[in-house]
Amino acid sequence: MQEVVTLSGIGRSTLFRRWPDRDALIVEALSEHVSQLQIVTSRDWERDLATNMHGLCRFVARPIELALNKLLVTTHNAALKKAIIDAWLPILRVFEQPLRHALRSGELIDGTDTRQVVRFIFAEMAFRSMIDPASMDEKYVDGLLRLILQGIKQERHSSAR
Repeated sequence: MQEVVTLSGIGRSTLFRRWPDRDALIVEALSEHVSQLQIVTSRDWERDLATNMHGLCRFVARPIELALNKLLVTTHNAALKKAIIDAWLPILRVFEQPLRHALRSGELIDGTDTRQVVRFIFAEMAFRSMIDPASMDEKYVDGLLRLILQGIKQERHSSAR
């Protein structure tokens, strides 16, 4: 906290009035950080999924996100891990909304676990950003999107004439 006081130029009492402890500061900073990821939701779930996956790819490739992902993997601080994960939960829920709508409307295979699909997308992109960030491009996202759609999209059978 002293480093924050020094770097920000604000008084220690001002800092502690706003954030009573380090964890409160971290939680708010993480919430502010992840809120910068814009998630779109409309009635076109496939377009939303593609748009959101491309946006997520750009987001996780940012230097601050790379640092946070590496911290999440390497830290032994359970409270910090929980704070990082908790900061992401609202974003995961919004990201999942178009998929849940598609499932309810019969556009996804019955029983598709939309929560697991979203967690797979986030985990894959976070992991890829750490081990091979140069590969995180449009082609990568489009390939991942095709793979996911093959696994969850309900096939539409045309009636024989």
